[in-house]
Formats: sequence, C-alpha cells, structure tokens
Amino acid sequence: MYREAWQRYRRTMFWRKYGTTVITSVENLFTKMRKEFGEFDEKLRKVNKLRLLEQKSRTYNKYVQVFKRAVRESSYEGRPLIEEFKRKLNGVIRRRLAEAELPPTTIDKWQERAVKCTVTRRAKAQLEQRVQEFPENGNRRKKTN
Repeated sequence: MYREAWQRYRRTMFWRKYGTTVITSVENLFTKMRKEFGEFDEKLRKVNKLRLLEQKSRTYNKYVQVFKRAVRESSYEGRPLIEEFKRKLNGVIRRRLAEAELPPTTIDKWQERAVKCTVTRRAKAQLEQRVQEFPENGNRRKKTN
C-alpha cells in the first residue's frame, strides 16, 4: 500500500513538473528535448536522423531519395554509409545484392541495384499472377461472381 501511494505521488509530481505529454516516438523525444534544453550537437542530430531513417511504407525509389537527402546533411561517407544503407534494406534484397557475382562497391551502385532489384521482383510477381490467370491449355478461367 505504501509503495502504491509513493508511485502515485511520484507520478503526480512528474506530471506537475513536466506536463502530461506522452512521447510516442524517438523523433518526438528529440523534439521535446530540443525545446526544453535548446539545440544540441547539430552534426550528431543529422547523423541520428540518418540512422533512424526507415523505409516503412515507402517504395525503394522513394526511400533512396529520402536516404540521399539525409546523407547530404550528415557527415557519413564511404564504407560506414554503405553499411548504414544495407542495414535498412529488406533482408532478401540485401542478400541478393551481397551474393551477386559482382557485388556493388559504392553507395550509388547499392542504391541503383536495390531499386532495380525491387522493380524486377515486382515485375516477376506480376508476371506470375498473370500466368496463374491463364491455365496451361490457354483457356481463361471463368470468373464466378
């Protein structure tokens, strides 16, 4: 009972001091910290922006554009930049590119091949879907409504 009262007291004191703002993401946390304490190391913020970048629901083409924009702002270059890009790639595509006969060696090649690989993969899936629509004897399946 004492423990619960103490926790309730601490929560109340925290809410009075900091408000009831809920931090929903890391980016939200950084924004709140910048408001509270002012701007911290600008270079570090740009590097963190690059490291926290995720593909989410973007296409690879759009993701590569956003990644390039973040790279321009950060100080990453060379091998660390390639590793950062590879870390965010889809596992299947990353493996396919790394196990290629001539794997990419520059960040531009990695980005170019990742986009091509996803386009080919999408085209292959569409082709397989079309093939399934037509049986081997060449007659279309009848659609049932």
